[in-house]
Amino acid sequence: MIFKLDSQVDAILEQYSPSLGYFALPPEDATLVISKQNQISQLYQVLEEEYATAATPLFNVVSKLHYSHHTFEEAHHLHPHLAWCWRGEDFMNVASTLLSSCMRGRSDAGATIKAVQKYRLAMHVSWREMNKYR
Repeated sequence: MIFKLDSQVDAILEQYSPSLGYFALPPEDATLVISKQNQISQLYQVLEEEYATAATPLFNVVSKLHYSHHTFEEAHHLHPHLAWCWRGEDFMNVASTLLSSCMRGRSDAGATIKAVQKYRLAMHVSWREMNKYR
């Protein structure tokens, strides 16, 4: 049931993909996605409780499930593909590499400021390249 619901959510998200120019979901579809995501979360919680006493716990409700709940709640304002950071963990890998490159000779706050400046520049260049041929 979780996979079926996840597939349905993914189909809606792809139908209104940011690559097609959508930055949010239409209200009706956002409401549907929120409902399906809530069902997924509830089923996952049931699985965690069912397998909690197993020798090897197979399910663990993590903060990402909680974060996805908040991400999907705002789907009518911001497409979830533009909000999540675990799709292949790309953002986390980029953030880790970027912060590591900014640490040498700087305080924590200084490294954060430098990383934000570099990230802002990279996003600006990326945005310009993406919109270059439109």
